[in-house]
This record gives sequence, C-alpha cells and structure tokens, in this order.
Amino acid sequence: GDFELDGVTFPAAEIQLEFIDPSDDGDAGAMFPTGNLVDTLDVPGVGSFEVTMITAGIPTIFLNAADLGYTGIELQPAINEDKGALERFEKIRAYGALRMGLIKSLEDAATRQHTPKVAFVAPAQDYVSSSGKAIPASAID
Repeated sequence: GDFELDGVTFPAAEIQLEFIDPSDDGDAGAMFPTGNLVDTLDVPGVGSFEVTMITAGIPTIFLNAADLGYTGIELQPAINEDKGALERFEKIRAYGALRMGLIKSLEDAATRQHTPKVAFVAPAQDYVSSSGKAIPASAID
C-alpha cells in the first residue's frame, strides 16, 4: 500500500479500525472513570493539572501541553532523552492510574506499567514531523 504514517519507516496498506464500545461497559458510561469530563489531578512535586481521563481502548490521561511547559510540537527525543521529563510523566501516570481506579495504591503503579498513557495536547500549529516533513497548521483537521 501507499499509506504513510509519520514515525513509520515505510508506506503500507492503511488499516481502519472502528471501536463500537471502547469503554467495554455496554453503554459507554464508564468512558470517563471519575464521571467528569475534566478533573483536577494533583501530583505532589509536579503540579496540579486540568486533565481528561478516558478508559476507552487504552486508558489515557490528556493534559494541556502548556501546563507541562511544552508547545505540543515536541518530537519523541525531546521527551525520551530528558530524564526529568520521564520522571514527571511517570509520576503523573501513577497518580492518574490511582485516580482512575486502575490501581489501589501508588505502589501498584509499578505492576501496571504503560497504562494509563499520558498525552499532551495543544492548538494546531505548524510543525516538522519525525520524518522531516513540514506540516502546516491548516492541514490539521
């Protein structure tokens, strides 16, 4: 196929997915585990953040990039090569997992590595993808 996805080495066939009931509760009511669209997540030593926590597909915590000191156009090395950033994200992940009811204590976070995912979002803006391709903000829909 000729479908290209930034971060993937070569083109391939596009596979489209449809999630019928991603929260796996029958009526999608548990998609927001706290019952709120937006919560304040207090993370000692890191900060207090307005977040959206979702348990659909892969449990994820969404934060505003600016609240973390980012612009939203950082590429993977900007995070993965910053030990301090990785420690902050891990702490956010652990406190989020606790708040989402995915673990019973912070110590349990070590046994539930990788979820919830932590994602930061920002308004559309021009950026350069990991493949080096310039993407104008107007192309983001």
